[in-house]
Amino acid sequence: MRKLLSVLMVAFLCATTSQAQNYYINEDCYWGVRLGVNVGNLAFDGLEPNKSSQTGLNFGVVYGMPISDDMPIYFEPGLLITAKGVKVDSSHKQEIKSRLTYLEIPAVFKYRFEEVSEDVCIEPFFGGFFSMGVGGKTKDFENRVKRNSFGSGAYEHFDAGIRFGCGLGYRNLYAEMSYDWGLTNIAQSNFNYLGYDSFDDTIHTRCLTLSVGLNF
Repeated sequence: MRKLLSVLMVAFLCATTSQAQNYYINEDCYWGVRLGVNVGNLAFDGLEPNKSSQTGLNFGVVYGMPISDDMPIYFEPGLLITAKGVKVDSSHKQEIKSRLTYLEIPAVFKYRFEEVSEDVCIEPFFGGFFSMGVGGKTKDFENRVKRNSFGSGAYEHFDAGIRFGCGLGYRNLYAEMSYDWGLTNIAQSNFNYLGYDSFDDTIHTRCLTLSVGLNF
């Protein structure tokens, strides 16, 4: 992951240099590359474990297109690799850390405010996301056990929910903060990864994301 992050950072800096004079604000459609940090957590219905958030990376591409001739409203789907998760002190006092890596399709509607200046725009947005689990490990540090986060008795592969946030564009540079509120129960019916024998309810993803990127 560190090598991949280094490659992405080099590519991002090269693209920034080469595209510094290519403004996208007044273009009809645009492509974007994104790289960011997630602060993920899980919401447990039916119990209140002692838990904390987990950080992870997200990176990928987006494509924006106008959907109105009269208003600056854009539809922006994308394709991302994103990591979420949680750290839990279970009922048996052991520390358990789950990392969930997803292939994710975000789809949001953005309203572009361009009145700030010629080079700056502000873009609040709202929409949703659809995710498919592609990897990740759950570590039980007390028992020294490592298991597939999407294995039997663990988390479901599919997740979906709502996404909202706000972005800021300066010429080709772009930054945004967003929050994901998962609506899908990602706990399998025989979920047993946290040491709670009586757990028979639901788990939802939560994630705060800060991303930077370029639009072309």
